Amino acid sequence: MIDLKIENLVQGGRGVGRTEGKAVFVPYTLPGEMIRCQVTRDKKKYSEAELVEVLEPSPQRQVPVCPVFTECGGCQWQHLSYPQQLTWKNQLFRESMFRAMSLDESLFEPIVASPGALNYRCRAQIKCRKTVDGFVAGFYRSGTHFVVDIDQCPLLAPDLNRLLARIKPLFARYQFAHRVPQLDLSVDDGARLSLTVHFMDDDHSSLKVLLAPVAEELHCSMYVRKSRKKGLMALFPGARQKIKPLADDAMELQYPPAGFVQVNLDQNRTLVADVLEQIPAGTKVMDLYCGIGNFSLPISRIASTVVGVEDYAPAIESARANCRDLGVENAEFVVADASYGLQSQWGEGFDLVLLDPPRAGAFDVVKQLGVLKPRKIVYVSCDPMTLSRDVQYLLANGYRAVLFRAYDMVE
Repeated sequence: MIDLKIENLVQGGRGVGRTEGKAVFVPYTLPGEMIRCQVTRDKKKYSEAELVEVLEPSPQRQVPVCPVFTECGGCQWQHLSYPQQLTWKNQLFRESMFRAMSLDESLFEPIVASPGALNYRCRAQIKCRKTVDGFVAGFYRSGTHFVVDIDQCPLLAPDLNRLLARIKPLFARYQFAHRVPQLDLSVDDGARLSLTVHFMDDDHSSLKVLLAPVAEELHCSMYVRKSRKKGLMALFPGARQKIKPLADDAMELQYPPAGFVQVNLDQNRTLVADVLEQIPAGTKVMDLYCGIGNFSLPISRIASTVVGVEDYAPAIESARANCRDLGVENAEFVVADASYGLQSQWGEGFDLVLLDPPRAGAFDVVKQLGVLKPRKIVYVSCDPMTLSRDVQYLLANGYRAVLFRAYDMVE
């Protein structure tokens, strides 16, 4: 057990202090605080610790809205007011870029605040366990597979909290609850609900009986999944869920059950609109990691041609269906790994390449772009570290940075 003065914050919102010259990282702490902590991992150059007690709190500390904050691993910032969260997130994003590259301050625009800091999540993966004390459903404690039980989450859309409150008691008395490791909840822009039950058995008959009243009452489409390879089976199929990628626009995009869309739909609309501003009219665009066409289809309105590449076939099926529904004729969607798709679809070339990769980034793709040399690259990243790595490569291979802007997705 050590007492520590927190000096700064690092990525992920962890506080950092020093003892005997070694950095100690402690979640849920703030600069200026004196805290007591317990070291959980001791390395040669740094240690990780868990907070035991705040001895001298920062004036910026606030009471979290969630009763299981610090227990549940879903949030890192609720002990800080939202304006202060934005200040630190903006600073940390800039620092991650500056550490790796010599960049001019003028390249960085202010962080874009989320339209809402609570009740913004349109989907969630609820982890489940059948224990001696009953059925537990919630989120993993940080760094573990221990499920922290919740009845509701302040980040979830109200419709998802209502769905969780309705189904959790059913599973609590379900004889096969021990075969349910996860529940995927989703709500779209039209308040259409979807539930996917991960169920480790081939006989779904009892599950269908259990959930039938909720499916009818909440007009909720329901699916069951034994494994990712086996895909989904419909218990109670319903209308496909849809998102609106642009505010004040009639465009809607359908997506597959349990498919990927940004969890913060309002902020996604802001992001899509800002990306459109970076697309010159009449250009030929390749959208890598395109998903259901979240960027591709709005872009199709101003580009001459759009080719979207995505390795998840159900997402491409939805993208193609969206094309048909919207009457889009200048967009094509291809099922392929991004690296292979870039090579196979390049042909006579593209004016602009849009990247929206997962957290691992797109280094293999970026290396190809350094050779193919599209005139412009727009990179949407969910991880500053891999973004920094990939941008460094591009800058070393003839590109120049034009603009950086962070978008807060909260959590």
